[in-house]
Amino acid sequence: MFSTKLVAALVTLLAAAATASAADASKIIRPVRNDEWYIGEQAIVEWDPTELPDTTIGVDIRLGYQYANSHDQHWDESPPLATNVPLLDGAAVVTVPNVEPKGVYMVQVGGSPEYTSPKFLIKPARN
Repeated sequence: MFSTKLVAALVTLLAAAATASAADASKIIRPVRNDEWYIGEQAIVEWDPTELPDTTIGVDIRLGYQYANSHDQHWDESPPLATNVPLLDGAAVVTVPNVEPKGVYMVQVGGSPEYTSPKFLIKPARN
């Protein structure tokens, strides 16, 4: 039953993504392009939930990266930044993981391309 609800919510989310205009491609509010996150600190991932179906489904927030001079996006295989976040909450606080420099980073909410952030930087911990 849970998986049926999750699939239905994600199908609705992806259908909304397919109809979005190019000017409104990302529903991520934060992080913004070129934001700087620091390893070990907390950061906020925020998205616009206004066009989402009324659901109590929880989603994962994943970290991705893109190497310099590449258009390929890679999604980190390590545990998500957050799990089972209520989709309609529109925000989550995450701890920036200890990652190797890989170029630029992005986050994705619920596995939807429309809910993928602009590219930002992760920097070493501040002293």
